[in-house]
Amino acid sequence: MKLGIIPCSNGMGHVVRSAKLANILIKNYKIVFFLSKKIRINLNKKIIVKKVSANFLIKRNYKYNVNWYKNFKNNYYDNIDLFISDNLPEIILIKKNVLIYANFFWHEIFNIQNTFFKNLKKKFSKKKIKIISNYLFGNTKISKKNTFSVGFVGKYKKIDITKKKGILISLGTSIIGYTDISKSILKIISQKEFLDYEFYLDKKLINNNTILTKNIKKADFSENMFKNIRVAFVKPGFGTIHDCLERGIPINSYLSSKNKEFIHNAKILKKIKVGNYFLDFKKGLKNTIDVFNNIKKIKEVNKTCKSLRWNGEKDIKKIIKKYKKDINNKNLYLN
Repeated sequence: MKLGIIPCSNGMGHVVRSAKLANILIKNYKIVFFLSKKIRINLNKKIIVKKVSANFLIKRNYKYNVNWYKNFKNNYYDNIDLFISDNLPEIILIKKNVLIYANFFWHEIFNIQNTFFKNLKKKFSKKKIKIISNYLFGNTKISKKNTFSVGFVGKYKKIDITKKKGILISLGTSIIGYTDISKSILKIISQKEFLDYEFYLDKKLINNNTILTKNIKKADFSENMFKNIRVAFVKPGFGTIHDCLERGIPINSYLSSKNKEFIHNAKILKKIKVGNYFLDFKKGLKNTIDVFNNIKKIKEVNKTCKSLRWNGEKDIKKIIKKYKKDINNKNLYLN
């Protein structure tokens, strides 16, 4: 069976999540991974990568671009049995053998209500398109009847983070007053009392004048970086949340906008007692440092994370197996 995986390229979260899934599913299926030309990601060598001219970028100045599928040419299909589309619901306008992988949809986040999306919702219902969402963070409303809850993809990583020295600070790219916030954070963490800590800052917080030292480093979100992280103060996107939860890392969220996804995610993190959320970044940073020094709290978070539902790829495999009966390779296109 051949799967085609198409991730939204809005940021790297969706691409990384889809790549993680692809690298696991390649053991059971043939996989074609579709990427916009500018994106680079590490994939298993057995995965066929197609660089395409279709730009899967959704957000631009908080406007929704729905035209990507018009450039998704027929010769891209390659007799694919089933498409898994990460946060790109428009795929159902050109394909019917589709699973949608999403915790939310962009038009829901930005509250876009127009004829296009009203018709899209009707098609979801009529075609009985199946959606797979994380059992904790899934919040899409487009077709609840056909939404299936799955666990976190991958295994929980047994790491003793109490011995780690790192604090991850990644506040995203859309916050207001980023320059002033960056200066304030650098001023705080450069104080003598924090010289024994290691702060990993995202690239937006580090400007050309920033001097990287032993305790101020650039976050590259690699496995090696996460091996040294004890706590995190971040924009609560699902990708970063997943990276932290699978390692038992406490997560404080910075809410700088009315983004519905971030607010929803931050509230879930607080509800399951693995973090808190803040509107004031200084208070958030202070609390994050306090949590860093609270070994009891860190061990409680570690225990909670371990108890979460992991190996979500098993759930997805069951859905694929069940869905396989409805796939007809000779009739791939929707009229």
